[in-house]
Amino acid sequence: MRKLLPLFIALLLLTAGCTDREPPPEESSMILGFSQLGSESGWRIGNSADIKAAADRAGVQLMFENAEQKQENQIKAIRSFIAYQVDVIAFSPIIEDGWDNVLREAKEAGIPVILTDRLINTEDPSLYVGYVGSNFFVEGQSAAVFLKKKADLEGLENVKIVELSGTIESSPMRQRAQGFRATLRGDGRFQIIESISGDFLRSKGKECMEHLLAAHGRIDVLYSHNDAMTFGAIEAIEAAGFEPGKDIIIITVDGEQGAIDLLKEGKINCVVECTPLMGTEMHWLLNRLHMGESIASRLKVSFRVILAVLVIPAVISIVIMVNISVRYSAIITHMGQVANLKPKIAKEIPDEVWSAVAGRKRFEDGNFYRMIDEANQTLDKLMDSVLSQNRLELLVARRTMNTLRDYIDKIGVNMATKKPIVESEAELVEVRAVASLVGEMLERYIATEIRAASQASVMLTRAIVISLLLEFALLLLALWFSMLAQKGLSRSVQQPIMQLEHFAAILAAGDLRARVPATSVEELSNLTESFNVMADKLETLIEQNRLEQENLKKAELRTLQTQIAPHFLYNTLDAIVWLAEAGSTDEVIHITRALSDFFRISLSQGRDWIPVSEELKHLRGYLTIQKIRYRDILDYEIDVAEEALEGQILKLLLQPLVENAIYHGIKYRRRGGKVVITARLKGDRLHFAVEDNGPGMPEERLLQVIAGLGADDSEAVGYGLSNVDRRIRLYYGLSRGLNIHSGPDGTRVEFTVPVRRQAGDV
Repeated sequence: MRKLLPLFIALLLLTAGCTDREPPPEESSMILGFSQLGSESGWRIGNSADIKAAADRAGVQLMFENAEQKQENQIKAIRSFIAYQVDVIAFSPIIEDGWDNVLREAKEAGIPVILTDRLINTEDPSLYVGYVGSNFFVEGQSAAVFLKKKADLEGLENVKIVELSGTIESSPMRQRAQGFRATLRGDGRFQIIESISGDFLRSKGKECMEHLLAAHGRIDVLYSHNDAMTFGAIEAIEAAGFEPGKDIIIITVDGEQGAIDLLKEGKINCVVECTPLMGTEMHWLLNRLHMGESIASRLKVSFRVILAVLVIPAVISIVIMVNISVRYSAIITHMGQVANLKPKIAKEIPDEVWSAVAGRKRFEDGNFYRMIDEANQTLDKLMDSVLSQNRLELLVARRTMNTLRDYIDKIGVNMATKKPIVESEAELVEVRAVASLVGEMLERYIATEIRAASQASVMLTRAIVISLLLEFALLLLALWFSMLAQKGLSRSVQQPIMQLEHFAAILAAGDLRARVPATSVEELSNLTESFNVMADKLETLIEQNRLEQENLKKAELRTLQTQIAPHFLYNTLDAIVWLAEAGSTDEVIHITRALSDFFRISLSQGRDWIPVSEELKHLRGYLTIQKIRYRDILDYEIDVAEEALEGQILKLLLQPLVENAIYHGIKYRRRGGKVVITARLKGDRLHFAVEDNGPGMPEERLLQVIAGLGADDSEAVGYGLSNVDRRIRLYYGLSRGLNIHSGPDGTRVEFTVPVRRQAGDV
């Protein structure tokens, strides 16, 4: 269970917070200890009621404690939950700091912790397994977006804003303020003249608003972090003789019914919703935490691994052989076309010209120009389809055809001006010589293609042999893995049964403290649990002062924002295998270290924001791997201004753009390509660009991609570009993410974002 639990949690947390999915109705003996921070508002009261109702529906035993807005009360409640040995602890932290010690105690006791509504600051993210709540930063952004739109519509200028913030050092207070400021930053129309904490309380909201009205002669906008403070502030505004919603624009966050009513009355201008209904999501997460690993799932995983080991190499071998066969077929086709073309140029065209010179037909009735045009068209098509190293003879032949046309033109002029036949016969000699020369060139091209066909045949034979050897090796690997899986499965079943037998003997001997350790096998977990429950009841009868209950040990892991690309990982590992087999030890070490750096920085200890220097190190690791894979066809340059390295950037923005440049630009060049990455600090903004010298996009495709970015159409744009564009717009609060320019000489993708000097900066 410990090995699979983090994977379950990582999937669960992606959907926590704002879904409408109901948990499966099932009875549970789980005990949940929940510490609510208080009952300071209608929102908080509704939140508590929803969690209680969801617990009742799910059959979860709920131990509920109200901390009455005091951190010490919450810490005391959590320690009491640990003493009671509850299965899971959940709480809404009053402030962000000061939780590590008590949460470490819960972790040591094997009790997972879930955060609701608010987050904490900790150096050890494994102290809690999940978060159910809203994105406060986006709520702040939404408030600012409304204000900017209203200012645009009404032509507002020099807008003075006061802010009623929540409890100091709480995550909603900090993030709602940051999101609001990030969206207004750089817009000279707005000025936040004062921010004051009202602790999310109605009484404090009224008191703070009275102070703000007295301290400032003019207030245009009130931005309040919750409805309770807003209600108190409206009382103070009306008492001062102002009309809320008209004299002072009011923006509030939460969405209580009272706020909706005031919105209808016009006393509030904007309500940013933050739903208190989190019980369903939290208990759905609890059910998943309570699940175990089954024998059936292990068998399924083993079967899929063996199937992948056997099928994937076979598919790759087929693709390689088909590719070589297609190339071989193309060579034969080209040779046939050139063989048919040679007699037309070397014999038929000179004969046709001779007929005109000899007077057998009029010069104007000759077919030589049509025959030359047909030959030129054939040569042009061949040059477009053959490999670059085989084009030289065709290119020279194509240019020589122009010389042939010039001599024929001279004959036409001689005959039109009635010059002596001797002059035309002299030109005819030149025509025959040039046509013969073109024929020799075509013969040399055929010889070149014959050599290429021979090489393709050798490559095909070699690919077949290598494929057979590889498939034989993988067959041995699959047999080894199946034996290993069989032993592991037997061990996973045998060991829990032997444990049950061992502890049953200890219990029969009179040691009522004996407990069977929890098993990760779902099919045996009920039997193990029943054994321990029986021991608990026996001990309770003998020792009334003791209460024993099985502790379920669960591993904690925060959600990873990852984006491991399976094809990239497979191809890199495949490259490592080939290098190792080739004895290239230094390159194996180099590419392995690059892969390690790539994934270490991808994880970034769960951080969303990393220094620009780390993002570039991650990018160098990726490019190092790709350089080893593609060798001479890929070159790159990273040009970064020194001052840009000090800023922070949302991680994994550059690598998808570089990957796009390689797979859609460089790979389609007929020769080596280059990717250039630049970063510059321009005032308070960072500018990044990724440019390749690939063939570029047709204008129609470029317009389709640009339109797809604006419409969030990932199918039209491609997942990589769409993902980066959306993340830039979401995290930075920008209306536009990527700018794309493309032409015959390559493609340039760039973006500009506000600079962040440290992780807490917005």
